[in-house]
Amino acid sequence: MDRLNANQYQNLHNTSHTYCRLISTGYHNLPVDVLVRIFQNLNENELRKTVMLVCRQWKLAATRPVLQKKFYIHGKNVPTNFICLRIRDFSYLSTIYIKQILEPIIVVRQITRWLPNLKHFTLKKCGTLPELALRNLIHRCPKIETFDIAGTRFKGCKFYEEIAGLVNLKNINLSRNTFMNIHNFMSILVNCHKLEELKITALQNDEVGGQLSDAHVLFIMSNCSNTLTALGLDASNLTDFSFKVVMQCSKLKYLRLHSARNLSPNVFSSIWENLPNLNTLTVREADQINGSIIADVFNLGKENLRNITSIDFTGCWKIDNVGIIAIANCCFKLERLKLKSCKSVKSLQPIKDNCRKLKILSIAFCINLDPLTILPLPEDLNTLILDKNARFLPILNALLENDRVKIKMCLSEYSKNTENLSYD
Repeated sequence: MDRLNANQYQNLHNTSHTYCRLISTGYHNLPVDVLVRIFQNLNENELRKTVMLVCRQWKLAATRPVLQKKFYIHGKNVPTNFICLRIRDFSYLSTIYIKQILEPIIVVRQITRWLPNLKHFTLKKCGTLPELALRNLIHRCPKIETFDIAGTRFKGCKFYEEIAGLVNLKNINLSRNTFMNIHNFMSILVNCHKLEELKITALQNDEVGGQLSDAHVLFIMSNCSNTLTALGLDASNLTDFSFKVVMQCSKLKYLRLHSARNLSPNVFSSIWENLPNLNTLTVREADQINGSIIADVFNLGKENLRNITSIDFTGCWKIDNVGIIAIANCCFKLERLKLKSCKSVKSLQPIKDNCRKLKILSIAFCINLDPLTILPLPEDLNTLILDKNARFLPILNALLENDRVKIKMCLSEYSKNTENLSYD
């Protein structure tokens, strides 16, 4: 191709410049109010990652309070007055997620006052609240669809009756509330008719309330089996009868069974046939489930279980490498794997080779595991949970200069308490 001389280049440049001016749309000069109406059709990720980068006018419009629908706060270091101011300023919020803050009662009062259109409410691990605060919340925010206060305790009875006022309620999580008994639980089932997600563990074990039994599970399924997509239960007092009933809930995508010591291999083996939509599976302390049973489930159910993204077999100490190989060959989309106290697992080489999307891995108290089998760590891994043992030194040394992966130390084999590891 012949080179352009100076005059030809200047003519081409002028032509291009003129052409650009002619096709200018002027969208950047639209009034802010008009832009806000347009931006209401976009989600917050699109606003933050695309729209705000276009020009000052678009950024000004995209930061208007009416477009802020979600608010996330995590940590005790966040000042209460800052949280309250944000709630007041963004009165159009439909989703609020708060975890481990210092003064939850003050924040709940602000939510009650300023967010009448709230749809998704999460207040996790925030100590103890007075029942009256939660009762006021459900009266003043009647559009709530998700009510998640796992790890936030309260004591009372009227709340469980008045929750019927949330006519759109679909998702409720009252796990780890040690004041809650079986009668409170049954009140929820009687009063909430549209439940799609139900997560309740650690019920109070007293002479009056008792523990979750087979009869209660049968009542749950008879009322909710046609709508439930997520179920989390304390299974410590349940028998195979309950587990068979749960397996009939074919729409389940999320199944979480704590203390499933009575879960038999025969019932567990049918999970791939009965729950084809499953993407999150948690079965803890299942003493009867071994590596061969896991292998049968994931080999036979390779088609039905291939979309699973989260597996938690904490405390299932009989699971060995036969089961790990089957999981690795089936669940290529796996993002979260928890094997805490799986003391028969010796190698994670299959997981490292096949589960390339793995983000969270817990191998605390896997006393027979060779830590070198997980090195080098999967590229997408961002959280690794270990215990304080010298056998993990090769992993720690490999990550000394890698701030991509957060290391958490599990403090006890029998609790969920962890601490972040610092290299400073």
